[in-house]
Amino acid sequence: MKNKTFVFILVIVSILVISGFISYKLIQRNASVRNSLPYFTVGEKINYFDLISESGDSIDVSALKENKPVLIFIFPTPCSSCDRNLAIWKKVKFFSDNFI
Repeated sequence: MKNKTFVFILVIVSILVISGFISYKLIQRNASVRNSLPYFTVGEKINYFDLISESGDSIDVSALKENKPVLIFIFPTPCSSCDRNLAIWKKVKFFSDNFI
């Protein structure tokens, strides 16, 4: 009985140590990825970038209204969860275009 308990405790401790080590390595990796990515600050202006519509057409950035906030989604294709949420964002756009 004592032998089974010892083995059980040893397995649990091993799992905890391995989980802690993996978590530590993931946190380090996440920090290095975050530090390597460019970021924008509040109020920073973006001079130029390419926009592609959901149909694949290019959108001229100068066509965006400068007196209204602009929400730009950046996501990879294909993205099934993005596709599922697109209908919700279209409703938000309709509301903002017609009522704000």
